[in-house]
Amino acid sequence: MPTPAPALVTLKKQLLAAYPDMGAANIGIMADAAHIAGGTSDHIEGNAIDVPVAGGPGEGDKHLALGLALLADPRAHYLIYNRMFYHEGRAPAAYTGSSPHTAHMHLSIYPDKRATATPWTLGKEAEDVKVLIGTPGRVWRLTRGNEHLWRNDEVGINAALKEGFTLEAGYAFDLLGGIPVHSLRSPNGDTLLSIDGTEIATLTANGWVDEGSIGGAGTTGAPVYRLAHGKHLHTADKSERDALIAQGWTDEGIGFYCGEPAGSDANERIAALEARLDKVAVFARDLLAAVA
Repeated sequence: MPTPAPALVTLKKQLLAAYPDMGAANIGIMADAAHIAGGTSDHIEGNAIDVPVAGGPGEGDKHLALGLALLADPRAHYLIYNRMFYHEGRAPAAYTGSSPHTAHMHLSIYPDKRATATPWTLGKEAEDVKVLIGTPGRVWRLTRGNEHLWRNDEVGINAALKEGFTLEAGYAFDLLGGIPVHSLRSPNGDTLLSIDGTEIATLTANGWVDEGSIGGAGTTGAPVYRLAHGKHLHTADKSERDALIAQGWTDEGIGFYCGEPAGSDANERIAALEARLDKVAVFARDLLAAVA
């Protein structure tokens, strides 16, 4: 008969000692009827734990700070929280299961590590969230109500989380060029991304704060669309752009381009240019020989 993993029994005791308001009955390890009906849950073998967030470690995404502190343990396999899936060493991804996991976090452990009952590091004192940024130039979007922010660094993302923003599933876009994309914030919470020096100067003269560059745009590559509806929004997803326009947002055109990654296409263009230059050099040499 399945039993709770000793590793998770230890974790449950630690959580109750650190956060008494969670309540023992709310921290579940073994499968309930819904888990059993699904047939695939790690709870069935006692290798997962559900950690409540209401009345728990803090407000907003401080819950996620706790979850990611647990995820850093080598026994941890993956974490689900607030419609997001987290796996150590990978970027966050959308979780599309039937439960949004907004009232609790789900932590699964590796079955072969279940017997390791040493204490966990809760990270209770830590408020920063470990963000898996991904490749250089990657930009993430955060939301708070109808406000949006775009960040490409752990410090910036953690600062936004402390302001009550939520990190969206999946990254927003990559910036691979050399044209600085400035993030500007207005006194009423609007955020605008701009590469236009005149626009940036005008906005800052009118009370907007220039938060600096979040990366470099290019002259080619995927377009990032700019829309407005009380506040601004930027997206590289044409489907999202079209849906927002249908909802009454104003299309302000292409704000900038993402640039293009160094890859086979770029290498092919360079090779073609070098071939043309070689032909020009041969032509010039033959011409000089003819007039000599």
